[in-house]
Amino acid sequence: MRPAKKPQPEPLKILRSQDQQGATYALDHGSAKYLRDEYGGAIHLVPRLFIAHETASDYNQIRDDLKAQIAQILTGLSTDALEDLAPIFFIDPVTEKKITSWRPDPT
Repeated sequence: MRPAKKPQPEPLKILRSQDQQGATYALDHGSAKYLRDEYGGAIHLVPRLFIAHETASDYNQIRDDLKAQIAQILTGLSTDALEDLAPIFFIDPVTEKKITSWRPDPT
């Protein structure tokens, strides 16, 4: 008899709220709890991350390039460790709809 596989966790969810000055990112409560339970003191979760931008076009140009760094900073995990948790969903906290997602490129 084979041992039962550990179930695949739900995708991690990062909440993103935006205003005229920039965007604030935070792990949702369920994702933060999962990471604390799974990794304990081996990681440091950052409660919030604010990224300022001067214009909307500046933000739109760099947003996709920052997904990996945002996920790494908020979770304290390397890109390799995040591969096991991918995809990561970026969620609007008001509508609770997925804005975008990110998955590390396997190398």
